[in-house]
Amino acid sequence: MSTPARRRLMRDFKRLQEDPPAGVSGAPSENNIMVWNAVIFGAGDFGFVSCCHAKCSV
Repeated sequence: MSTPARRRLMRDFKRLQEDPPAGVSGAPSENNIMVWNAVIFGAGDFGFVSCCHAKCSV
């Protein structure tokens, strides 16, 4: 059964694949669309690139 939250997450995932923001990568877990893995790259305060990997549950 498709809930509004699941439909929204699928729509957001499709948009993330088609037009990804610079420095951002993310995808839902293979088993559960409500759990996402993401990597965010950004310029650090000290002139080097920093990275953050997150696993988020919706």
